[in-house]
Parts: sequence; structure tokens; C-alpha cells
Amino acid sequence: MDTFLLLTNYLWSLLWSALRWPGVDRNANSSISFGRLLLVGGGMLLVLSVTVQDLRAQSCNCRDYIYLNEPTSNGAIHKYEVNADGSLTEIGNPWFDNTAVGEELVSPHGLGIDVNGYLYIGEHFISNQQIRRFTCDGGLFPQDSFGITTLGQFNIGSIGNNIYINGRSGANVQSYDICSESPVNSVSFCEAGVDNGTDWGFYIDPRTGIFYSTAGFSGTNNYFWTYTPDDFDNDPNTCVSATPLPPEFPAMNADIRGVTTDADGNLYIAVQDDNNLPNAPSYVLKFGPAPTFDFIARSVFDTAEDGVGFRRLIGLVYSEVNDRIYASTESSTDPCVFLFNTDLDTLGTVVPSPGTGDNGKGIALNTECCPDQANETINIVVCTNGTRDPIFINEVFPCRAIICESQWSGADPPSEAILNGCNLTLDTNAPPGCYSFTRSSNGAGLKQCGVFSQTLNVEIVEVADIMASGDQTVECGAEAAPLTATSTAPILRWERNTVTCWAGSEWEAIPGTAGLTTYSPGVIEQQTHYRAVISGTGMGNGANCPGGTCELPSNCVTVSTTRVCEVGFDLAIQKVTAATSGIYRPGGMVSFDITIFNQGIIDAFDIDVADYFDSDELTFSSFSNTPATGFSSGSPNAWDFTIDELAAGEQVTVTITFMINVNF
Repeated sequence: MDTFLLLTNYLWSLLWSALRWPGVDRNANSSISFGRLLLVGGGMLLVLSVTVQDLRAQSCNCRDYIYLNEPTSNGAIHKYEVNADGSLTEIGNPWFDNTAVGEELVSPHGLGIDVNGYLYIGEHFISNQQIRRFTCDGGLFPQDSFGITTLGQFNIGSIGNNIYINGRSGANVQSYDICSESPVNSVSFCEAGVDNGTDWGFYIDPRTGIFYSTAGFSGTNNYFWTYTPDDFDNDPNTCVSATPLPPEFPAMNADIRGVTTDADGNLYIAVQDDNNLPNAPSYVLKFGPAPTFDFIARSVFDTAEDGVGFRRLIGLVYSEVNDRIYASTESSTDPCVFLFNTDLDTLGTVVPSPGTGDNGKGIALNTECCPDQANETINIVVCTNGTRDPIFINEVFPCRAIICESQWSGADPPSEAILNGCNLTLDTNAPPGCYSFTRSSNGAGLKQCGVFSQTLNVEIVEVADIMASGDQTVECGAEAAPLTATSTAPILRWERNTVTCWAGSEWEAIPGTAGLTTYSPGVIEQQTHYRAVISGTGMGNGANCPGGTCELPSNCVTVSTTRVCEVGFDLAIQKVTAATSGIYRPGGMVSFDITIFNQGIIDAFDIDVADYFDSDELTFSSFSNTPATGFSSGSPNAWDFTIDELAAGEQVTVTITFMINVNF
């Protein structure tokens, strides 16, 4: 009996973190640029870019929805809209009723959401367990059109054309191709000396692309794992290193279950009590972001199923709508879903127990969108390069997440010919030119968007290829070797990112890099990713494609450090008398040199220095010999000043002078 966990629309969540589009201007070009991710040779490679020409062209409004599995009794799946106050509004009653459709999905377990907004939900504890495909309005695809048979799964995630499954087949995660329904590769948790058991929790952070798994059973598997698609190689002897839980994890039998992250990258792990031990607690742990995962907090213990808490805690999801953590339980007495804030204070019940002996279990969250207007046309320009890789049509549509209540089709034979109906990708091997796609919805049933119709005009523009090189590892604080970009087109700019290589995250444009085929990063204080960017121009056809510009980023180049830099800046202060010798008398003057040192590896800013003196003995006279600003005397025996900037390895000295009081 196990749960599923959230994978929000992966690529769109990444895109939204970088591009907060304002409202919509209909029938206008739009102008944003982003690249797409491709799994190439075990690594992430940016191969395509899209530009949508006028920042007003986001064409959607979006909401978070929570899905909750009810594996007992009828095997229902519930759907709830997430509200700003933390409450949930149920959509349908339930969203999917397994009994009503003739036991199509037995004991639902696991949920993943792909780039097109399709949901993948598994079944458990039967022979020939399958993963089935749903639309977000509750439609179930026939088994003969989609159905991956597994040995049983706990959680499901998705990136691009792959879904990822962890389950009862051992300590591993397996990926499957969505179109062929065939296994692709896997990752194993087999580190020597670690009791791996069966991994249970599984989550992909939509902001950083980091995969998380937790060891699930027997009370001794107090570990979690972090990894990326790079680690999937199908070799059972290639092991992902485990991270042990900190001393704050009590030494008692418990199961490590759900895992999620918040908007700041903080990590949350659900710990479920051992139901065979009286008073064994359920609770939530909070850690800081990768890579150090510093322990931050623990929730209160819940040791009794009393109808008001979160005993038998199992799944976790985070909603950015209200900055809250939603926790599911598999208790038949305590609430099905319980609410925490990100400090892990308890906020109470949001989905009560039905009182029927049934229980919730798996919990997942998806961001789903509706058009802003019932009828609209959007024009975009897509740059492709020599690699000619397909792109997901929903990747290029200007919306921060998926409009999932209808899917695209070609508006004419040439457009239909370049659209792969299995995964809704566009074949960019098609001749450059203009292609049109349409979708519409009747708003019936459990659809939330009402009636709408959209046209998407895509101009494909072929541009030069661009490749960047210079991957390297340096010591913390060392200077990196130059990076190189190769292209027949002029370099528009270089960009950097200290979080991830992934295309939709926030890339910082580096000033003064236009036209540079070689870029020197300088001193490296932390792992940093770089890419170069070129541009292209669509000529339009005078009708449905009005033309515009697009940008194409290179692959990502990473400059790593040999270790995690534990110290950024390290400040020290020294106070000595300014004269090496002398006689000091009442009424005379005495000076002190205050020296501040930056012993760290990065520059420090806005350094506030304060000192105190005995006003019965000394009276402040002056201070000098310093670039400091903002001197103030907040009381008769206190003074402070601010140093605006102090570079790594530099020091600054302030001389402060007092008069010795005559009655000293």
C-alpha cells in the first residue's frame, strides 16, 4: 500500500520560473526565448530555442490541482483545486470512479504528468499491473491505446518523452518511452554498506531537475538519494550514493516515505510511524537546498490516530499558490489530507476522513491552465539548428503550464504531417516555413475552462549551429580557463546560471559579451553553468505568419569546483592603538586603528562595524583614513560605520580618535 507523489509539468514549471509573463495581447506576435531539453548521451543538451515575439502573449491563466488516490474500497481518484487560503475545492465526486467504469484501474498507485498534460496512474496488488493514461478532465485512454505492464509501482514521474517509475522490482527507478511503452534505462541504489531495501518516495524537483528517492521499508533504511537523468545507464552495478538522514531523525523503527521541495529548494521528507509499535510517531523533516541539505526543522510528532492529526503520514506535495505543504495519510481515522506551512507548523485538516474505513494515500499536484479568451490566434517563431531534433508543440506555446483539456492537431495536411500524434512533437526536419495547428474544447463534463478555440501559427527558421566547450573542474577560488563558442553566426551574448543547466531556469545575461567567441569566467566560487546565444529571423509569409526573431542557446558548459565551498566570505576584525608607544593623559588624544579583513573567496558588501566605549573615560573626536561611509554615534558610548564593499583577500583600516576625559 503505497502512494504516488507529484511531478508537476516539468518543463513548463522550469520555464515559468524564468519567465513571468504579464497579460495577453491577442493575434500578436510574442517575444520570449527558451531552449528545450534533450537527453543526449546521458546528458542534458539544449538543442532548440523558441521565440514568441511580444511579452504580452501569454495566453492562459493557471491553477494548482491536487490529485489524491483512494486505493481501498472502490479505488477512486479525487481531484481538488488549491485555494489561496490553503483550502481545497473538490472537482467531481470523485474525479474518477473506478467502480462506475467497471474496475478499469484497481488500487490506483502512482501519478506522473507529461509535457502534454496527460496523467499516468498505475495500479497495484493485482496480476499484470498496468500504468494507464488519463486526460486531466478524467478521460481514461483504452488499454489497447496505452498500457505499460510493470511489477508494481509506488510513484511515477515524467520528463519529455519518458516516464520514470519506482516500485517493487528492487532498489531502482526505471524509465519508459511514452510512445513505444518500452523500457529505456534505469538507475540503481546499490551502494555498499547501505541497507537500500525498496525505494519508496520518488520526486523530480521542477525547479532544479534533481531526482529524489527515499528508502521505504523496515525501519533501518534511513537514507535518501539525489540524482539526475545523467545517472540512468541500465547498469545495475552503477550505484547512486546515498545521503543519510541527520541525527534529528529519531533512532526508532519508521518508514521514510514522501518527498518534495518548495520554491526555495528546501527539501521535505515524510516519516511514517511503525504501525506495530504503540505511540510511534509520524512527522515531517525539513532540510536546506542541495547540495548540502542542512537540517532546518522537524514537525511535531503525531503518535495517535485521533481523527485530527496526521498519523500514518505518507505523501507530500508543495503548492506555490499559498506556500503550503499538503500531506496525505493512509489512516482510516485521521484526515486524508493535512496542512503544514513551510516552517512545519500544523494548520489542520483540509480533506477529512470519510468515516467509512477507507483511506487516502498517494497525493500529487499539477498546474493546469485555461485560455484567457475563448477565441485567439498566437504566432511564434521557432529557431532550429543542424541537429534537427523534434520539439513538443506544448513547449513552444506561450503559457507557463499546460492547457490540458484539449490537444493540438494540424490545421492542414502539411502541418498535420509534421505533428507526431503520439507525443505531440513537431518534426523540425520539415522545410522552413509556416505551419498552423488548432485545438478546441466544448467545456463539458469535468472540464474547467469552458468553451474555447485556439490557433497556433509556427514559423520554423533554420539558423546556424552553435556549440560551447570548456567543461572543467577547479579549486574553490581558482580562476577558470576560457570557454569557447563555435558558430558561423555572431554571438549575441553569454549567459550563466549557478543552479542548473536546465533551459527554463533563470539564466543571467553576462554584460559585455556580445560578439565574444571566447569568454573567461574568472574566479569561480561555486559550480557555475554557462551557455552562448545566437539569434535568427523569421521572414513570415504575409498571411498567418508575420515573422519575427528567435534565439538559440548553445549546449551547457559547466565549471565545477573540487568540493563544496564552505566559506564564501570570512571577515575578521583587529583593533590596536594607532601609536606604538606614548603617554596618555587626561585631556589628551588617543587613536585606534580598526582593520577589517576579508579572508574569504568572494567579495563582501555592506559591512556594518560597531564598537562601544566608556563615555566616562572617552569622548569621540573624529574618524579618518577609510573608505567607509555612514558613520553614526547612536548613543554617548557607541559608534558604527559601513564599508560598502570589501573584495576577497583585501583589508581596510579605519582610524578613530577620542579625547581622554579630564576627570578620568
